[in-house]
Amino acid sequence: MMNLENLKRLYDEIFSLNELYESRVLRATLAVLLFSYFLTFNVWISEFRFTIEAVKEGAHLCWPYAQNCGDWYFLSGLPYGIPRTYFTWGYLP
Repeated sequence: MMNLENLKRLYDEIFSLNELYESRVLRATLAVLLFSYFLTFNVWISEFRFTIEAVKEGAHLCWPYAQNCGDWYFLSGLPYGIPRTYFTWGYLP
């Protein structure tokens, strides 16, 4: 049976994490990327145009190649129903 230390060592080898552990530049880059990820997610999660209410008002956004994307919206924004905010928190790593 594999213990946690062996699993960590295997994980580090597969994903070459030793480079990350040893380089300050790579760690700083990772920190900036993670911050931008959470900032983007925070903006996206509070956006009203991705809710069923926006579809009803005609204010939703669709890509040019998916003009009927509003048909697939099923989550509500606050304060209506089961809010999209609670559903998308499960997406956070």
